[in-house]
Amino acid sequence: MQQDQNHRLPDLLVAWYGDDFTGAAAVMEVLTFAGLPTALFLDPPTPGQLARFPGLRGIGIASTARTWSPDRMQADLPPALTSPAPIPAPNSQLPAPASGWVDMRGR
Repeated sequence: MQQDQNHRLPDLLVAWYGDDFTGAAAVMEVLTFAGLPTALFLDPPTPGQLARFPGLRGIGIASTARTWSPDRMQADLPPALTSPAPIPAPNSQLPAPASGWVDMRGR
């Protein structure tokens, strides 16, 4: 997701990358019930997509990583999480290859 001078997410609090759609949607549901406007995407969102959802506090990306081998995670997750740019959230939850989930606060 590209960030530029014209498109910032000043209210973004949390971002997550789900290893399946159901789990990613469950995170979105909990955040929404907690009063945080959220959106879930199947790929890293573009600035144009984000512009359609002003005031987001949470952004999620649903993937199929649950079915991936550790080798595929090593190959495919880093580009998915950093290309074209990481989601600029102070709190992120991302899958760690072959070891479950890791909290990436303050990355």
